[in-house]
Amino acid sequence: MKKTLLILGVIIIVFLVGLGIYSLINAGVSRVTFSNTQPMYGALSYDDYVARRGSTLKAVDDNFVAMIVEKKGSTKNALGDAYKLAGDYIEAKDFDTAMKRCNQAWLIDHTSYYPYWCYSGVFIFRNDLEQAALHLEKAISMYATSSELYANDYLFLYRDAALVFTNLSDKYLSTDIKNAKKYSAKAIELLSVSLKDKNLSKQFIPVESFMLAVAYFNNGSYDKARSVYDNTTQKYPEVLEMKGVVELNRHLKDKGF
Repeated sequence: MKKTLLILGVIIIVFLVGLGIYSLINAGVSRVTFSNTQPMYGALSYDDYVARRGSTLKAVDDNFVAMIVEKKGSTKNALGDAYKLAGDYIEAKDFDTAMKRCNQAWLIDHTSYYPYWCYSGVFIFRNDLEQAALHLEKAISMYATSSELYANDYLFLYRDAALVFTNLSDKYLSTDIKNAKKYSAKAIELLSVSLKDKNLSKQFIPVESFMLAVAYFNNGSYDKARSVYDNTTQKYPEVLEMKGVVELNRHLKDKGF
């Protein structure tokens, strides 16, 4: 009798699990496709995500966005809060939870540059600079058309991107000159814009100026590199002791600069 009940229980469990899977498939919900610890839940784009998420997941997403926007008072506030929370988790080295907060920002407004900037932060601290660069480029391309902007955000966005591009150009300099020049050119373009902006905080000028010198060197513009380097180190000698600069300066010296 006990054996019969056990078998019957197993059959019922299998039936219920099967019914649940069938319902998920009919609802268009995929537990395999989407991952909350990947950018955009692992989708190729927002349109791809929408096309495959199904009605059940759509309802969950819509309810979440409506709730959080109402709670924070605006889409802009909701985005900023998700981004800040992601930063807190990045500092705690809880990168999976940070990615979840970035994905929440993406759901709140996928047309904003903020989610992609958020993704880049996770990859920077994971030391995956190539992925960070991809998401920073996406954020920069979306900045001009984003509906929610914070004053002078582009200066911080450009600084993050320039730092990643400069480090990538340095990484590839001895092994892949084409990539080194590609990334250094991107860094030069961004730094040249931000250093001319009167709103750039004075505390960032030394580091950004030094990065510009490195980017010029990695791009093969040695005279410009020397001019910017000398001007920067003479005007801001403390820059050579700043975090991130020490390693870049060592690489320059190793290359005979």
